[in-house]
This record gives sequence, C-alpha cells and structure tokens, in this order.
Amino acid sequence: MMDNTSDVSNIEQSAVSVCLVHSGEIEEHPLGLIDASADQSANSLTNIMLSTLENYNIRPDTCDKKVIGQSYDGAPTMSGELNGVQKQIQQ
Repeated sequence: MMDNTSDVSNIEQSAVSVCLVHSGEIEEHPLGLIDASADQSANSLTNIMLSTLENYNIRPDTCDKKVIGQSYDGAPTMSGELNGVQKQIQQ
C-alpha cells in the first residue's frame, strides 16, 4: 500500500506498508515514510515504492516474495491505466 500526504510543514510524504499472511494471521507492517516532495511523477513514486520494498528484500520479480496486490487512492498518478504507479509495478 502506498499513500501520499503533506505533513505540517507542507512536505509531501509517501507512506509505504505491506500486508502479509503469517501463520494464518493477517499482519500490516509500515515500511517507511519517505520525503516525496521533490517529484510527484508516477516514475518517481514507482521508484520510491520499489526501493522501499527492496530494502526489505521484497522484489515483485521474484517468485518467493511476490507482490500479489496493490492498494492506492484514485489519483491518476497512482492508479492510471497507461502510466500510473500501479501499471508500472505490474510491468
């Protein structure tokens, strides 16, 4: 999951977290709150998502730790069908 928001000093932050099933229980783990104020493009946000996942050895292109779902708000940058973060992660 990834969501962006501005903090009290108007710095755009990206919150990244994962949900997993461990021993039959669903767990949610926040992975990071990253400064995303420099660039809000889909490419930049995709890089933030992938680098945050990679810090935890989670790679969408591996079979043993596969990303099977994505959760974003309805913003075109995030969920755009042609070039949004969701589409870039799928590719």
